[in-house]
Amino acid sequence: MEIYLLPIITFILCIVGMFALIREIDKNKELYLSNADGEKKRLLSTKSIIYCVILIIFTVAISVYIALTQNENSIWEDIKYLALLTILWPIAYTDFKTYRIPNLFIVIGLIYRIIILVIEVLFKYDLVWTQLLSEGIAAAALLIASGLCAVCVKNSIGFGDIKLFVVMGLMLGLERIWGAVFLSLIISFFIAAYLLITKKKNRKDAIPFGPSIVLGTYLSICLIGR
Repeated sequence: MEIYLLPIITFILCIVGMFALIREIDKNKELYLSNADGEKKRLLSTKSIIYCVILIIFTVAISVYIALTQNENSIWEDIKYLALLTILWPIAYTDFKTYRIPNLFIVIGLIYRIIILVIEVLFKYDLVWTQLLSEGIAAAALLIASGLCAVCVKNSIGFGDIKLFVVMGLMLGLERIWGAVFLSLIISFFIAAYLLITKKKNRKDAIPFGPSIVLGTYLSICLIGR
């Protein structure tokens, strides 16, 4: 049953993420207008649409992979990880385009976590409080660490990234968050190095961290799994 249910739920959540992205773009049109190959300015270029389609397909494919190869966790834990992925790819797009992570996606992530928590309390009450403690500690640790980083190193991390880290901590817990953060930092380092070497950015420029977080979390869930 899980092999069918996970991809279906993941696809539905991807569509929710897509509509949230469309709403965000429509609400802040001036931030997203772009010239696509000399054409009239428009909100979504052909490349942007292709990005959305590819990421939806890729996220659903990950859900199939998890359903086929990993059997240790409950389906609700799998849904929790996949729900995180379905808000991360729209976040990567908005951060890359506008250097900001809208609160809309943070709120959606928190709503997903609350809904799953209610289900977990109903079906596995004896384990949920230990899990919540792990997630709370992970979220608090990331809040403190990222906050200190933002204060100590200029342009290192934005407030939107800090909020996203908190949501990730609540979704992944202590056991899984560090792999996602570690991979995100490595990817961010290589992206920053490439931009500096090619002189597309200088040391004073801000570099969006959202895409690195997305890539790191996707890799973490695929490689480390459960």
